Amino acid sequence: MRTLPVNWRSEEALLKVSPERIPYLVENEYEHLRAASNLKIPVAQSTLIYDRENTPGLLISRFDRGPQGERYALEDAAQILDIPPAANIVQTVTLPVNLF
Repeated sequence: MRTLPVNWRSEEALLKVSPERIPYLVENEYEHLRAASNLKIPVAQSTLIYDRENTPGLLISRFDRGPQGERYALEDAAQILDIPPAANIVQTVTLPVNLF
């Protein structure tokens, strides 16, 4: 997935776009964020947007920055497990679960 920093309506955000080889990836992430939010799990604000060719993008408010723009150090499970970014979408859920 491509992730680009953008400025959207004077707000810092991240724009995610699905790679051609994995269609619907951003829609999948958006639905998971909505489901988590419905379960009262705190998630970043997000919305699906579309360009003039109807290509979807996932616009997410910056969750890795503080109110004055200070950077928060964040790591995802793939980084902790030393999985390259391009490979983290093909791992099974059993890999992180087996750590416990």
